[in-house]
Amino acid sequence: MPNKKHRPPFSGPTVLRYPTEQQSQIWLARRQGIAPSDIADKMGVTRAFVSKSLRSAEKRIEDLINHTAQINRIQLHHISSRHGMGIGYCAAYKSETIIAYSSKMGIQVWFDHHGDCDSCADFKECTRFLSTMSKEWKIPLASNAEPTRVAQHLFGAIEKQLDWID
Repeated sequence: MPNKKHRPPFSGPTVLRYPTEQQSQIWLARRQGIAPSDIADKMGVTRAFVSKSLRSAEKRIEDLINHTAQINRIQLHHISSRHGMGIGYCAAYKSETIIAYSSKMGIQVWFDHHGDCDSCADFKECTRFLSTMSKEWKIPLASNAEPTRVAQHLFGAIEKQLDWID
Protein backbone atom coordinates (compact mmCIF):
# COMPACT_ATOMS: atom_id res chain seq x y z
CA MET A 1 0.00 0.00 0.00
CA PRO A 2 1.44 3.42 -0.95
CA ASN A 3 2.64 5.70 1.77
CA LYS A 4 0.38 8.77 1.70
CA LYS A 5 3.19 11.11 2.75
CA HIS A 6 4.62 10.75 -0.77
CA ARG A 7 1.56 12.35 -2.32
CA PRO A 8 0.68 15.63 -0.67
CA PRO A 9 -2.85 16.92 -1.20
CA PHE A 10 -3.23 19.60 -3.83
CA SER A 11 -2.83 22.95 -2.15
CA GLY A 12 -2.86 25.31 -5.10
CA PRO A 13 -0.12 26.47 -7.43
CA THR A 14 3.37 25.47 -6.37
CA VAL A 15 6.62 26.88 -7.62
CA LEU A 16 8.76 23.94 -8.63
CA ARG A 17 12.43 24.36 -9.28
CA TYR A 18 14.96 22.02 -10.73
CA PRO A 19 18.29 21.89 -8.93
CA THR A 20 20.72 24.48 -10.24
CA GLU A 21 23.53 23.21 -12.47
CA GLN A 22 25.95 23.28 -9.54
CA GLN A 23 23.48 21.57 -7.19
CA SER A 24 22.86 18.91 -9.82
CA GLN A 25 26.59 18.26 -10.24
CA ILE A 26 27.03 17.94 -6.48
CA TRP A 27 23.97 15.67 -6.21
CA LEU A 28 25.20 13.34 -8.98
CA ALA A 29 28.71 13.18 -7.52
CA ARG A 30 27.32 12.21 -4.10
CA ARG A 31 24.98 9.64 -5.63
CA GLN A 32 28.00 8.11 -7.34
CA GLY A 33 29.75 7.82 -3.97
CA ILE A 34 32.20 10.70 -4.14
CA ALA A 35 32.99 12.09 -0.68
CA PRO A 36 31.79 15.63 0.12
CA SER A 37 35.37 16.76 0.86
CA ASP A 38 36.49 15.51 -2.57
CA ILE A 39 33.58 17.29 -4.25
CA ALA A 40 34.44 20.49 -2.39
CA ASP A 41 38.11 20.28 -3.39
CA LYS A 42 37.28 19.57 -7.03
CA MET A 43 34.76 22.43 -7.24
CA GLY A 44 36.78 24.90 -5.16
CA VAL A 45 34.03 25.35 -2.56
CA THR A 46 33.65 24.52 1.14
CA ARG A 47 32.25 21.25 2.51
CA ALA A 48 29.49 23.30 4.12
CA PHE A 49 28.54 24.63 0.68
CA VAL A 50 28.46 21.07 -0.67
CA SER A 51 26.19 19.94 2.19
CA LYS A 52 23.82 22.88 1.80
CA SER A 53 23.68 22.45 -1.99
CA LEU A 54 23.00 18.73 -1.61
CA ARG A 55 20.11 19.36 0.81
CA SER A 56 18.63 21.93 -1.57
CA ALA A 57 19.00 19.61 -4.56
CA GLU A 58 17.39 16.68 -2.74
CA LYS A 59 14.44 18.83 -1.61
CA ARG A 60 13.89 20.08 -5.15
CA ILE A 61 14.15 16.56 -6.58
CA GLU A 62 11.68 15.22 -3.99
CA ASP A 63 9.24 18.01 -4.86
CA LEU A 64 9.63 17.27 -8.59
CA ILE A 65 9.03 13.54 -8.11
CA ASN A 66 5.99 14.09 -5.89
CA HIS A 67 4.52 16.68 -8.26
CA THR A 68 5.11 14.44 -11.27
CA ALA A 69 3.40 11.56 -9.46
CA GLN A 70 0.47 13.78 -8.51
CA ILE A 71 -0.19 15.20 -11.98
CA ASN A 72 0.15 11.74 -13.57
CA ARG A 73 -2.00 10.07 -10.87
CA ILE A 74 0.80 7.72 -9.88
CA GLN A 75 0.60 6.16 -6.42
CA LEU A 76 4.21 6.03 -5.21
CA HIS A 77 5.43 2.93 -3.37
CA HIS A 78 9.00 4.15 -2.92
CA ILE A 79 10.80 7.45 -3.28
CA SER A 80 14.41 8.44 -2.79
CA SER A 81 15.39 12.03 -3.44
CA ARG A 82 18.97 11.05 -2.64
CA HIS A 83 18.89 8.76 -5.67
CA GLY A 84 16.34 10.68 -7.76
CA MET A 85 13.91 7.76 -8.05
CA GLY A 86 10.26 7.15 -7.39
CA ILE A 87 8.42 3.93 -8.17
CA GLY A 88 4.69 3.52 -8.12
CA TYR A 89 1.59 2.38 -9.93
CA CYS A 90 -0.48 4.24 -12.50
CA ALA A 91 -4.04 2.88 -12.52
CA ALA A 92 -4.90 4.73 -15.74
CA TYR A 93 -2.27 2.76 -17.67
CA LYS A 94 -2.39 -0.28 -15.36
CA SER A 95 1.35 0.00 -15.17
CA GLU A 96 4.22 0.04 -12.74
CA THR A 97 5.81 3.43 -13.26
CA ILE A 98 9.26 4.89 -12.71
CA ILE A 99 9.80 8.59 -12.08
CA ALA A 100 13.49 9.33 -12.44
CA TYR A 101 15.57 12.45 -12.07
CA SER A 102 18.61 12.66 -14.32
CA SER A 103 21.18 15.42 -13.96
CA LYS A 104 21.31 15.58 -17.77
CA MET A 105 17.64 15.02 -18.72
CA GLY A 106 15.67 16.30 -15.75
CA ILE A 107 12.56 14.49 -14.59
CA GLN A 108 11.39 11.57 -16.71
CA VAL A 109 8.48 9.13 -16.46
CA TRP A 110 8.72 5.53 -17.66
CA PHE A 111 5.56 3.41 -17.83
CA ASP A 112 6.39 -0.31 -17.79
CA HIS A 113 5.04 -1.71 -21.04
CA HIS A 114 5.63 -4.14 -23.86
CA GLY A 115 5.41 -2.84 -27.36
CA ASP A 116 6.84 -2.74 -30.84
CA CYS A 117 9.81 -0.50 -30.14
CA ASP A 118 11.12 -0.56 -33.73
CA SER A 119 8.01 1.19 -35.06
CA CYS A 120 7.60 3.61 -32.14
CA ALA A 121 8.06 7.33 -32.76
CA ASP A 122 9.77 7.66 -29.37
CA PHE A 123 12.40 4.96 -29.98
CA LYS A 124 15.36 7.38 -30.10
CA GLU A 125 14.19 9.35 -27.06
CA CYS A 126 13.64 6.17 -25.02
CA THR A 127 17.06 4.86 -26.03
CA ARG A 128 18.71 8.17 -25.11
CA PHE A 129 16.98 8.27 -21.71
CA LEU A 130 17.92 4.68 -20.86
CA SER A 131 21.50 5.21 -22.04
CA THR A 132 21.83 8.35 -19.92
CA MET A 133 20.43 6.60 -16.85
CA SER A 134 22.75 3.61 -17.31
CA LYS A 135 25.77 5.95 -17.46
CA GLU A 136 24.66 7.94 -14.40
CA TRP A 137 24.04 4.72 -12.45
CA LYS A 138 27.09 2.95 -13.94
CA ILE A 139 24.99 -0.05 -14.97
CA PRO A 140 26.11 -1.62 -18.28
CA LEU A 141 23.39 -2.38 -20.82
CA ALA A 142 23.15 -4.59 -23.88
CA SER A 143 23.37 -2.26 -26.86
CA ASN A 144 21.17 -4.28 -29.20
CA ALA A 145 18.19 -4.97 -26.92
CA GLU A 146 14.88 -3.17 -27.41
CA PRO A 147 14.15 -0.35 -24.96
CA THR A 148 11.42 -2.18 -23.01
CA ARG A 149 13.85 -5.02 -22.20
CA VAL A 150 16.65 -2.57 -21.45
CA ALA A 151 14.33 -0.70 -19.06
CA GLN A 152 13.39 -3.89 -17.21
CA HIS A 153 17.07 -4.72 -16.70
CA LEU A 154 18.10 -1.17 -15.79
CA PHE A 155 15.28 -0.35 -13.39
CA GLY A 156 15.44 -3.82 -11.84
CA ALA A 157 19.15 -3.26 -11.13
CA ILE A 158 18.43 0.18 -9.67
CA GLU A 159 15.65 -1.20 -7.44
CA LYS A 160 18.07 -3.85 -6.16
CA GLN A 161 20.73 -1.20 -5.43
CA LEU A 162 18.13 0.73 -3.44
CA ASP A 163 17.01 -2.44 -1.61
CA TRP A 164 13.47 -1.96 -2.92
CA ILE A 165 13.37 -5.57 -4.18
CA ASP A 166 15.19 -8.78 -3.32
